[in-house]
This record gives sequence, C-alpha cells and structure tokens, in this order.
Amino acid sequence: MVVLAVLGCLLSIVSVLAVWGRNQVLNTDRYLATVVPLAAEPAIQDEISKKVSAAIIAKLDAADRAKEALPTQAGFLATPIGDAVNTMVTKRTAKFVHSDSFQKLWKELNRVGHQQLVDILNGTGGKALAVNDGKLQLNLGQVVDEVRTRLVDAGLTIVTAMPPITLVVDIADAQGIEKARTVVHRLDQLANILPFLALACLTGAALLSRRRLRSTVLVAEGLMFSMVLVRLALAVAGRLAVDQVPTSSASPDAVRAFYQQLTTFLRDGVVVIGLVAALVAGLLVVIAPIRGAVAHRPLTGAAWPATRGVVRHTITILAGVVLLVAAPSVTTLVLTAVVAGLLWWLVGRFGGRFGESALVLPAPRPAVAR
Repeated sequence: MVVLAVLGCLLSIVSVLAVWGRNQVLNTDRYLATVVPLAAEPAIQDEISKKVSAAIIAKLDAADRAKEALPTQAGFLATPIGDAVNTMVTKRTAKFVHSDSFQKLWKELNRVGHQQLVDILNGTGGKALAVNDGKLQLNLGQVVDEVRTRLVDAGLTIVTAMPPITLVVDIADAQGIEKARTVVHRLDQLANILPFLALACLTGAALLSRRRLRSTVLVAEGLMFSMVLVRLALAVAGRLAVDQVPTSSASPDAVRAFYQQLTTFLRDGVVVIGLVAALVAGLLVVIAPIRGAVAHRPLTGAAWPATRGVVRHTITILAGVVLLVAAPSVTTLVLTAVVAGLLWWLVGRFGGRFGESALVLPAPRPAVAR
C-alpha cells in the first residue's frame, strides 16, 4: 500500500510536468495562449524596445553621418543632431512596441516560431526560432523592419540607407537541447499514459488497504502535498532563472515576467489538482465520524466526539491548502509548518483521549442471537 501510494505521488508529479511540457511543445494554441500575453507585459515591452532601438541606433550611427554631411564650420552640430535622431528612434520604437500592431506581430512571430520549434527538436532550425550557443533565440528582424518603416513614414528617410539588421534575443536556455530532442518524442507518449498510471497506483493504494477510508485520506493528502512540492519547486526554479540569465541578455524583470507567463498553465494545473485532492480528503474526514456514529450508536442520538485524528487531518489539509494558494516563499512555508506543527502538538497535549480516531473504524459488532 505504501509503495503504491509513494509511486502514485511521484508519477503524479511527473505527469503534470509531462502534460504541460507536451502541450507547450506540440499544442500551438496552448503555446500561443502562454506567450502572446507577454507582448502586453511592460517589462518585456521595455526589453524589446531597448534592444530594437539599440540595434537601429548602432547601425544608423547618426552623429557620424551628420558630421560627414555638414560643412567643417558646422561640425559641432553633429553630436546634437545625432542625439536628436537617437531620441526619435527610441521614442518611435517604444511607441510601436507598446501598440496593438506589435502585439499582432508578436503573435504571428510566435505562431511561426512554435511550428519551427518542433523542427528544432527534430534536428532542424527555423527562421523565427533557432538554437545558437546553447540558447533558444527568437529572431526580431520583422520588428526591426516594422520600426524602420515607421521611422521613414515619420520623415527620417536616412534609415533607408542602413544595412540590414539582424537582431535575435535569447528566450530560453537550451544547453540540453540534444537530450530534449530525444525526450520530446517520449514525452508525447508518456503524457498520455502517466496520468492513468498515477491514478491507478493511488487508487490501488487506497483499495488494497484494510482501512480503506483512512488510507484514502492519506493518499489524497499525499497527492495534495505532491502538488505543493511542485509549486515550491517552480518558485525556486523561477528565482534561479532570474539569477542565471545575464543582464546583458535580458533584464531581471523581463526574465521574471517571461518565466511567470511560461509556467502559468502549469501552476494553475498544479493548484487545481492539489485543491481537488484537499477537497476529497476533507470530505472523507467529515464522513468518517458520521459513519462511526451511524455504525456504532443508536440513530436517535448520533452525535460524535471530535477526535484527535480528525482534528489533525483537518490541520494537515488546511496547511496544504495554504501552501497551494498563497504566494510561495520561505516565510509562508516556515510559518505554515510552524503553525501546523504547534496545532498538532496542542491537540495531542491538551486534546485528551477521545477514543480511537474516527478514521480508523472498528469492525461492526456481531449480532446477538436470541
């Protein structure tokens, strides 16, 4: 029973990761639902605006061009003119990146890029997405071209003389891309199998026990805390991602916003599964004393005592719910563990002995022959 319960909880963790990963890689609609909102994130907009404007300014080199065009006596005007042009480029770029037109272009880039991601995992590259130097990169060349067009429309025709600009941004670490290519093929198969294996193990752990009600509560609590573990692991991974990506590639705010959006569906799925498990455990904890009262007391006076087992299970379930719905942090984890542990101790120390826990139901009394 214990082996099946532990195996079921481990498989449930792997299952949610496998299903999420499969949907991100192979489901274009789910992928777009994840990344399209990034175009409206201020941190992402600022990061892209900064990179696009910097690329244009570097290629344009307005100050040197002005110096070449001006007579020697007016050479001192080259720097102010260059600064004015650079300011115009920055403002026009920011205006476009914060517009609806950019969001539409972003969606199209990612739609095409997602299709090419599958090609990358199959060993080929693409125009919108590619793997270079261990990084998964998004090509923003279309964004640059759109900004250049808008600058020309605004009267800055000098940009037409610029050479083509190639601009890519790192959007993910792809050091393990070769292994990922192998894993993704298995992932598609396992994502369809693992959830059922996990459910079978958890169900078997409950049904094979002689105390099925109590075992089912423990299995549900185990599943709930498995999801808590995934939620905490995601929070830790997010912090590591922010620390590991160099600021030269992206700002910490942009990395944080990207990671939060990337794992949105995974976090939501983990919370839903954990809360369903908590609900099942909570209902069984409530049912247990009722069953005990009906089985062992006259129907006319079926009030039941609050047992330590019921109270402790209730504390455990509430602690799990708090860790699922609250923002994950060391403070939340420590406070929840301390409060739950203290309440457990108080129940054991001052709760008194109310008899055997209602979750461990004794066998019904045999009928007395008359």
